[in-house]
Amino acid sequence: MRILPGLLLLCATACLSLPAQAAGLKPPFAVPANPPVSKGKALKPCPTAPAPVIDLNFQSIYEEDDPTASTVDPKAEAAYKRDIVPIHRFETENAKRANNYIRTEGADYSSAACALQWMSEWAAAGALTGTATRQGESVRKWSLASFSSAYLQFGADRRLSSTQKLAVKKWLYKLSKMVMSDYSRNTDLSSRRNNHVYWAALAVGMTGIVLQQQDQFDWAMAKARVGLVQVQDDGTLPLEMRRAKRAQMYHLFATVPLVVLAEMGRVNDVNLYSYNKGALNRLVKMNIMQLAHPDYMEHRAGAKQTIIEENLPMLLSWIEPYNKRYSFSDADLANEVAELLKEYQPFFNRRIGGSATLLYGEPVKPKPKS
Repeated sequence: MRILPGLLLLCATACLSLPAQAAGLKPPFAVPANPPVSKGKALKPCPTAPAPVIDLNFQSIYEEDDPTASTVDPKAEAAYKRDIVPIHRFETENAKRANNYIRTEGADYSSAACALQWMSEWAAAGALTGTATRQGESVRKWSLASFSSAYLQFGADRRLSSTQKLAVKKWLYKLSKMVMSDYSRNTDLSSRRNNHVYWAALAVGMTGIVLQQQDQFDWAMAKARVGLVQVQDDGTLPLEMRRAKRAQMYHLFATVPLVVLAEMGRVNDVNLYSYNKGALNRLVKMNIMQLAHPDYMEHRAGAKQTIIEENLPMLLSWIEPYNKRYSFSDADLANEVAELLKEYQPFFNRRIGGSATLLYGEPVKPKPKS
């Protein structure tokens, strides 16, 4: 994995051009319309950004000879966790800065300026545009989803540097074209039809909204339908069911981009919620019930299910937009959702913008003092 200083590829980035835009695409969450202007107020110090990561030569964390890709190789996992640190730090801290901007309705201009500064430095270096393994392609699309969903939160602020914003948009456009290429090749592979392609759709769709590119948004909606058409009558996804002891986890993981894509579609006059006879509703309800009673999933997958508790606030982040959109008439489902909200709010997922509770859900009620 090659890491370069921040400003080496400025010329190459500046020479890129963006195609004509089609106005009107809306983000799936609200952004400040008229942020307050704080004239003369000094910006807070901005920490140094992680060194840009150019090449994405990551390897899978799963054992190579495991056809279910469900058994972790400890050495591979350790290497991945070590190498991904700068990318995850960048995504997480910038998502939190974007959230601070939204939470203060634009008053926290320093957070937005710092987030843009970090992104402009990575843009200048051509971060994530180098060589990539298959796992590296996965990282690139997850990162693009994070970058674009963060940028959407503050990018409309006219106080921010127009030069930096243009450079970042050109970089996001280049990354989005790479992701579209990555996930338009080898469509016979399961990873081009399972959760990976839904995440690619989310990344490209978010970028399409940033750039106001209708073709990218349409590509995202088409790839979302690839997932929704696979949802069975019982709410399961066959390709995620193949993951044996991790089938339940990957059903939850796949649901995140599908619900957010449905929200993106909803605000832009595309109804994914009703597609394939309400497939997304079946998937959501199956997930909720299996969290309380995993017997059916274990029977179908042929293995006892494994979910890491600390990952649930990320895996369940789709609950916020879905629960805000729908109420559950089934008492058991409603009670289970209430318990999940009570236990895990606020939900955080850097790949959909950070705090799902802030962006997509209802305001969090203050917890009573003990």
